[in-house]
Amino acid sequence: MVRALGVAVLCLAGVGCVREAKPVTFSVNAGATSFGDKGPIRIAIWDAEQLARAEKTGDCTVSNTGETNCPPGVAKATPEERTVTREELAKGVTIVSKTVTVGERYRVDVHGPAPDGCNTTTGREGGVASNDAVQITKLDLAQTEMACRPPRN
Repeated sequence: MVRALGVAVLCLAGVGCVREAKPVTFSVNAGATSFGDKGPIRIAIWDAEQLARAEKTGDCTVSNTGETNCPPGVAKATPEERTVTREELAKGVTIVSKTVTVGERYRVDVHGPAPDGCNTTTGREGGVASNDAVQITKLDLAQTEMACRPPRN
């Protein structure tokens, strides 16, 4: 009895307790018609650690292809990534995260070509994973608005 009580006290204090971190499965089924079919669509899943790192890397730049470049000595945030086609996104994509666990803050970014074949579309959704299955059915979408040249004949 005394031993059990001692373990309970240590556990409440956060000492000696091992909690199983349950991975989160993301189901992304949103925004397919906002992307073009002429290139890959990149899905990035950010965990709390990578989001915190990204918030501290204000000196890093992101190119129009989504590549992040940081100055020497600044650690680049690297989310989990998966590349899919527009058809796959339209059917729904399921990703079991290797880094996001239940109770953790996350962000899902979807980046790819716009339907016009010139611009890019980016969608974003985030929050705290309250359980082990997160459904992404709506993305906060934005599209670049470059002046695109018509194709030459």
